[in-house]
Amino acid sequence: MEFDLYIGEDGLVEHVYDDALADLFDGEGEVVTERASHVEPSSKLLARFTPLARQGWVADMSPVGGPLLLDGGQPFATRVEALAAERKWLDAQMQQREV
Repeated sequence: MEFDLYIGEDGLVEHVYDDALADLFDGEGEVVTERASHVEPSSKLLARFTPLARQGWVADMSPVGGPLLLDGGQPFATRVEALAAERKWLDAQMQQREV
């Protein structure tokens, strides 16, 4: 599996968490893990806004100031699709910050 690491001018390393990377920074100083999103079933979240939305999964990027990710205006059919959209969005945001 391939992973992208983004290193800021201050030496801060950012990446989308994956258990396969858990040991990568052992002994390298302070490690902070923060939630970037919530991938959840759509029923609870979207019922407030659009009762006609199909059942599925959404990626709520609000913890990092981002949007609610949908598939063409509707929830993703599967959790895997929502997780893939989440990773793609996070990677795109980190790439935009690269120098």
